[in-house]
Amino acid sequence: MTIPNEIIDQIRLSTDIVELIREYVPNLKKAGRNWRALCPFHHEKTPSFMISSEKGIFHCFGCHTGGDAFKFLMQMDNLAWPEAVKKLAHRAGIVIREESDENLISKSEKQKVYDILENAGEFYHRCMVDSEDGSVALRYLKKRGIDETSIKKFCLGYAPRGLLLSAATKKGITLEQLIKAGIVTKTENGKIYEYMSERLVFPIHDAQGRIVAFGGRTLKDEQPKYLNTPETIVYSKSNQLYGLFNAIPKLRQDKKVIVLEGYMDVVMTHQYGVTNTVAALGTALTLQQTYMLLRYVGEITMLFDSDAAGEKAAKKALDVSLDTEPNPGVLKPILDKAKSALEVILNTELTAKVCVLPDGLDPDEYVLKNGKESLQEFIAKQEKPAIEFLIENAMKRIDITSVDDKAKFTAELIPFIKKVKNEVVRHAWIKFVSDKLKISEEAMLQEIKRQQKGGYKDTPEILKKPVTLMRSVEEEILQIIANFSQCRSMVTEEVFQIERNKQVCSFLLQDMHSSEIISRLDEEEARWFTELILEEKNYISPEQTLLNLLKDGKQKKLETERKQLEKEIVLMLDGNMPLDNSKMRLYHELNRQLKGTVK
Repeated sequence: MTIPNEIIDQIRLSTDIVELIREYVPNLKKAGRNWRALCPFHHEKTPSFMISSEKGIFHCFGCHTGGDAFKFLMQMDNLAWPEAVKKLAHRAGIVIREESDENLISKSEKQKVYDILENAGEFYHRCMVDSEDGSVALRYLKKRGIDETSIKKFCLGYAPRGLLLSAATKKGITLEQLIKAGIVTKTENGKIYEYMSERLVFPIHDAQGRIVAFGGRTLKDEQPKYLNTPETIVYSKSNQLYGLFNAIPKLRQDKKVIVLEGYMDVVMTHQYGVTNTVAALGTALTLQQTYMLLRYVGEITMLFDSDAAGEKAAKKALDVSLDTEPNPGVLKPILDKAKSALEVILNTELTAKVCVLPDGLDPDEYVLKNGKESLQEFIAKQEKPAIEFLIENAMKRIDITSVDDKAKFTAELIPFIKKVKNEVVRHAWIKFVSDKLKISEEAMLQEIKRQQKGGYKDTPEILKKPVTLMRSVEEEILQIIANFSQCRSMVTEEVFQIERNKQVCSFLLQDMHSSEIISRLDEEEARWFTELILEEKNYISPEQTLLNLLKDGKQKKLETERKQLEKEIVLMLDGNMPLDNSKMRLYHELNRQLKGTVK
């Protein structure tokens, strides 16, 4: 069943987003045309959470969470989309009339994929709990200590070979749709291959509780042991964390998350009541994942198991010059992974800690053997601020008595220390290291400054936090026509070269409400749009500013056109391409326009 768009529009128009948010965040303050408050999704001291009653949207400039009333309720109450719609409908006194939704043809491309994945998840789960084929997976889970409640909670399943395709076909789902959803693939010789075939299946849910992908563990002696379905229009592994949807209530309560390394670790720790655990999806922690966690917590503990199985995965981490084992129980891969995670975490305001399990146990084995209280007590006693962890291990590996070794020591640690956001904490670590090395704090500070000027290559560009105030000409034009409707007649879609900007312009020229525009964008685009139009800018004259921007935009467009044409002209003049007089004339015309000789 699905809820008609006209009902969703009615709910949206009947909901005052400011009043809705005030029920959860009572300390709203007026800020010009908008409202401001401390963000409910992450810890902050300076308010960066903005709400626009006029546009029906919110955005936090700290953790980059944004959206409409539906998205706010989904985030605050940990609801899936249909539940948020129904809750807002009840609040507004609107009766929801659901309509049949048996075929997928009329739905958006993304919604089709969500539905197909949901169908597949239900199919895999039924196959495990209700069929003979799934008995092998059930026996494996029982052997690992996973109970029926956890199987149901995480919707675990089993994928019998070749049965999904026929089951999907009976529901009217085509092979092309299954391929687009990332469930099956077709080889060059025409063979159909199901990614999860004969594997224990772990559905991967997004923060709204929708299945976006699957992870599978082989139950045979074969490689790869774990396999994820490929990235699709609804799934990017760098943007998701396994177990996050189940963990959100506890994360909001404790403001602390424990990041583990595997699916089974998350399932087992949740089973034993440690429900603030999540896992990265076979990769090092990404900036997108840390921003996602920043919506719920202020502290992150990386819990590493200490066996050698992590060697292979750790080789994908940053290439850091380390010796072998610094001390018993702490292997090189753990240090590599800790450094890799810190490269990302220190770009946010999260407090990062590291903890290493003893005796070669994984978290799921540890909690099964010792219980919830023992695991929590161990983490509380053994976790250390991440930089302290790195310093201690560096001191075990590097003899700091010689000048060269002191330089090696600082070269390894300064790149991390200088990224610590809190000035007091950063200065404390500088003092700690300078005392250990018996050098002055001034010398440490000078070395940090030298590295910041280019002596050390800082975090890769892809990891840097985006600067929201630096906007392209096209984005600034969108800001003005979004906030000043009287300016829209001055703009056409042809002004824009970037497809996303052109699409949003089209919506604005149709006088579409901002919250409705958000509903037509994907999650990343919606976040970009809310941030774009809620940035506070003062214009003496928005009309004149727009005229100037349009002029700049036209010039950039002409410059782009000229550069593209210039390549062909050079080839013509060198005799490597037939002479085209019309293109020559166009090139000279573009030159005249750019020089301002033609008005």
